[in-house]
Amino acid sequence: MNGHFQQDTLYPLSTEPAEGYGADPLTRTGEAIIVHAAARKFVSIIPGGLQLVSDRKDATRFKDYSAASIKAGELKEAARA
Repeated sequence: MNGHFQQDTLYPLSTEPAEGYGADPLTRTGEAIIVHAAARKFVSIIPGGLQLVSDRKDATRFKDYSAASIKAGELKEAARA
C-alpha cells in the first residue's frame, strides 16, 4: 500500500454531527451529515447523485447517524457500479 488516495473519488465518506464536533453536545439535534474526508467537503444529495459543497449548512441533513451511514453506503455502491 502506498498511502496515496485519489481526491476525485467517492472515498472516504464519513458521518459527523450536522452542527460539527465543536458544537455543544447538549444543543446538538442528533442529525448527521456525510463528509468526504479526502476532499474536505460536505455531501449534498441531488437528483441522480451527489454534489460536494464547501459549507456545512448546504449539506444534506439526515435524522440520525444510521440514515446517513446507509446513504453513504448506497452512494459508494452506486459509484462502483
